[in-house]
Amino acid sequence: MKQTTNETRGKEITESDISRRDALKTTGKYAALTSVTLMLVLTPKAHADVSPDEPAPPPEW
Repeated sequence: MKQTTNETRGKEITESDISRRDALKTTGKYAALTSVTLMLVLTPKAHADVSPDEPAPPPEW
């Protein structure tokens, strides 16, 4: 693995480190996915369509 030294910070950087730009892209994708999922889960109309109007009759033993 290739290693270089960052003179200004005194820190070794490896090829496996990701850039700040790549990290922000990944974070943005997760944020978008989370917001879409929350909107789907918390939509009241979707829950109203799923619930039955009348309760089911009790089972006969």
